[in-house]
Amino acid sequence: GNLLAMTAFTHVPQVFNAPASLLSRLIGMWVGVVAGLAVTVWVIALSVMAVAENYGFSSGRAVLTVFLPGIVIFAVVFALILVFALSLAPAVMTPGAMPVPGL
Repeated sequence: GNLLAMTAFTHVPQVFNAPASLLSRLIGMWVGVVAGLAVTVWVIALSVMAVAENYGFSSGRAVLTVFLPGIVIFAVVFALILVFALSLAPAVMTPGAMPVPGL
């Protein structure tokens, strides 16, 4: 199969976001929120099915394949923020190390 073509088709439901946004302006915000969430779940499900079909993966392996890049990026960003915060901790914890405005 052609994963690029399959992935392109998985995003077709996104065309429903524009009418949902318009309806949310006319009816209420929650219509857009619920419709956007439904479209997002639909696109993710189609993406998982496209990966499973293209590579012959099981559903579980396809879910992992779709979500793993996001999980790795989140972990790297979290680790970088943690390292940055911990590198500032000694300066913050040392009395007199940082000038306090007004004192």
